[in-house]
Amino acid sequence: MMRVLIVDDDRLARTGLMNLLPWNQFGLQVAGEASNGEKALEFLQANEVDLLITDLAMPVLSGIDLMRQVRELYPNMFIVVLSYHQDFELIQEALRLGAIDYIAKIQLEKVKLEEVLERITKRIQFELKQRTNHPNEQGTQQQQMASPEDQAWIIAAMTPLDWLRDSSKYTKLTDYMSQNKLMLEAVQEAREKLLHKLSPILPERRRESSASILTLAEWRADITALRAWFQKEQKLSQYSIEMIEAILRAAHYIREHLSEDLHLDEVAREVSVSRSYFSECFKEIIGISFQNYLRNARLEFALKLLEESTLPIYAVSQKAGYPNEKYFSKVFRSIFHLLPSEYRAKGMKSSDLMRSVDQMS
Repeated sequence: MMRVLIVDDDRLARTGLMNLLPWNQFGLQVAGEASNGEKALEFLQANEVDLLITDLAMPVLSGIDLMRQVRELYPNMFIVVLSYHQDFELIQEALRLGAIDYIAKIQLEKVKLEEVLERITKRIQFELKQRTNHPNEQGTQQQQMASPEDQAWIIAAMTPLDWLRDSSKYTKLTDYMSQNKLMLEAVQEAREKLLHKLSPILPERRRESSASILTLAEWRADITALRAWFQKEQKLSQYSIEMIEAILRAAHYIREHLSEDLHLDEVAREVSVSRSYFSECFKEIIGISFQNYLRNARLEFALKLLEESTLPIYAVSQKAGYPNEKYFSKVFRSIFHLLPSEYRAKGMKSSDLMRSVDQMS
């Protein structure tokens, strides 16, 4: 039996974990509990523990600080992060410190408890196998470089969004990452494709360039944090993955056809959703109405053309989907309080103006 220590300042959460999860079924046994990181360290000094399950936000000594000390004092201990915390940088830090998994507490209400422990024990078994095969090379992988087919697999596996919600597909993806020494360029490409697909609904702080992801461990931490964000988004939870995918396709279709005379009916047909339901879903999933999203996309593109090209105003107007230059100038002025020609003459940047438009929406 592997001995488990549960650390959480919420007494009810600790009690629930100890009593509800089928520990014995997966070869695990709860050895103890602690209400903060300091008490956890005291317990570890007096007791043998194989798996530490810790909250992140705790008084006295936080989960992150606890992990840092555990990594130094007990380098072979497995760590799982369990939290309501929504600071994804903190989640990434936990995974970089060696956590083998992150579980959102809200997730425990939605999935079978057996699935949670099964995923954790599979990860532990894999890590133990790695240590046995390469006892002097912790944290490295000695497999051959993945084939081009393997590289294509990881890119194809991340593009459909079902792994963001389906635990078994997420486990398959992360297991594959652990078992194959993938080229960083390939996983960066996979991440870029994923972020592009999610861009209509992704918060700006989640759109960090893949150039900042320097190791496979950081990449795994990043997609785990992304999955945690996706599962906590209330506006997404009420819709199927298929509907979310359809609305994202619609948003990208709009941006790819800005010069055309776009209408809600046409875009709804393009993604095979009825007009009335499409309108409702689009507003809920994207966060603004179809018409406002279309207007914002046209204006954003117009700002970019004004900033980066020398095209005359009438040409900018047409490319942005406004065949009438006077109407384009009227809309532009009503939103930005200056004419397109004035914007160009002042050499302004589009980012600040579009931020104000997004807030209006």
